[in-house]
Amino acid sequence: METRIDFDSKVAYYLQLKAIIQRQIDSKQLTTGDMLPSESDYCATYKVSRTVVRQALMELEHEGAIIKRRGKGTFVTHPKINIALTQLKTGFSKEMDRHGQKTDSRVLRQQLIEPPTKVRESMNLQKEEDRVIHVERLRFVNNVPIILQNLYLNSPLCDLLLTADLSKSLYESLYTVCHLELTKGDRIIEAVAANEKESRLLNVDKGTPMLKVTTFSYLEDQILVEYAVDIYRDDRATIEAKVVNYRTYGKNAITSSDPSNYVLIATD
Repeated sequence: METRIDFDSKVAYYLQLKAIIQRQIDSKQLTTGDMLPSESDYCATYKVSRTVVRQALMELEHEGAIIKRRGKGTFVTHPKINIALTQLKTGFSKEMDRHGQKTDSRVLRQQLIEPPTKVRESMNLQKEEDRVIHVERLRFVNNVPIILQNLYLNSPLCDLLLTADLSKSLYESLYTVCHLELTKGDRIIEAVAANEKESRLLNVDKGTPMLKVTTFSYLEDQILVEYAVDIYRDDRATIEAKVVNYRTYGKNAITSSDPSNYVLIATD
């Protein structure tokens, strides 16, 4: 196993250093939570410039192997959890179960409220007395907080959920308790910075990059049941989707046993 920089090699120095650090992580010489040496230490150990060290560390951070914490140092991070963009049928809990991940949810709030303006407009609630069920949940994977979730549920359709146990799968509760099956959804993904509340609950620094996923889930008759805003820890989760050109291949291109994993697109 190469542990030094080969200055006669045609491979760029930063790539060699990156490979050395990655091997140290893969071999458990550096494990999750360990702090990496400083840039100056790397310069002295491997006889390279600070520019080389920074480029190597930048690529490792971009790939999710390490994370820089302002004023604290650079640390080996946990492997990121892949979360499918299309979870409408399965939901987060079952999606994680499928990958052998242990999940849990802590319900922070579960009450009937006057709908926020965006929720009212999205659900087409026109009466002054209309209310929605607001559920705030902190979702864990392997005992680590990953998602802060705010759900707004169309109360007249699923009022039984006001007192239901929502520490488990929401979609399963919608089906078993309210006899509602979601058939269509839209998702909007944005990059945001963690605010004070999010940083406290998700155990990250304020201002840490996060993923904001807004979900609109509908019944077959286009009635909006769920308006959800999820804040994901960017350092612990990636969102993925399989894409199929619908116009060229049609549904025959989907070979998976679970077609809900796919996003169908038509391209020009």
